[in-house]
Amino acid sequence: MEAVLNKLDLILIVSEKTGLSQEKARLVVNAIFDEIIASLSSGEDVKLPNFGTFTIATRAARKYRNPMTGSMLSASAVQSPKFRAANSLKGAMNQIKPTKDPGPN
Repeated sequence: MEAVLNKLDLILIVSEKTGLSQEKARLVVNAIFDEIIASLSSGEDVKLPNFGTFTIATRAARKYRNPMTGSMLSASAVQSPKFRAANSLKGAMNQIKPTKDPGPN
């Protein structure tokens, strides 16, 4: 099974490393996530030095064919968040040894 860092784990780590109570650490983590969401929602990019950049990508409206019926349908434009890792983050990942054997390619 893959190791996963979830929000609760992050709150506990922030609490331990800063000496804040878990409740205050939860408020800090939530405030960071809320501000990233608010900035992206207002059309702003979020740039975190040595970590990466969050942006909004827009996929244009398009027409497509339903494979079951053959009828033409339309999909409206969609916006979704994108993340581009900073070179320093990519470099840090290349220093980590894999925990599993990736097997043959």
